[in-house]
Amino acid sequence: MSTRQGLYQAVVVTAEVIGHEISPAAANEMARELLAYPEHQVAAALGRCKRELSGRLALAAIIQRIDDGHLGVEEAWALIPRSEDETVVWTDEIAGAYGVCRGLLETDQVAARMAFKESYQRALTVARAERRPANWWVCAGHDQAGRVSAVKHALEAGRITAGEAERHVHPDMPGYHALAATLTGKALPSPSAPKTLPREDADASLVADDVAALLENLRRGAR
Repeated sequence: MSTRQGLYQAVVVTAEVIGHEISPAAANEMARELLAYPEHQVAAALGRCKRELSGRLALAAIIQRIDDGHLGVEEAWALIPRSEDETVVWTDEIAGAYGVCRGLLETDQVAARMAFKESYQRALTVARAERRPANWWVCAGHDQAGRVSAVKHALEAGRITAGEAERHVHPDMPGYHALAATLTGKALPSPSAPKTLPREDADASLVADDVAALLENLRRGAR
């Protein structure tokens, strides 16, 4: 389906499944626009159109269903922080819309939500028109346990890389070892667990202990 002809046929079939005919010129134009997106994303979007649409097939309807990493409006609204203690992993568009509604959050939740949704939808429309995928990043809050949890969730969801996660957490944070297990793929010992020295270091430690004991005996003999 990655060729223009393949996309053309997929668009025509999708329109027929929905129950409407589409002109060859319209289908060809849609195929031309959809070539810019990854094949698997377009296939999934057309599949959703078949299941969800009842009216005529439109290019905007297909593009809206392409999974480019951007969240829908309601999911994005659910992510925004309610205090400076919260850590949030969000996109440029969500952060921008939060800046618009932030001043209203404490006084009028309904107005804040409406302002957020309008701003985010505009930003999302522009991003998709420019074919910009979601750029996820961490906005760290003061609560350390919450930060580790948010970073861990974003890492497991594939929104950030392991390198980005490690930039915002450290081993002294509550819950870090659960995150470290996600980063390395294996459980790490608890910070309170006794450390096992490598063989060479262990041998050197024993020699040092023997020397210290010998010196102490010599001091006692000298008395």
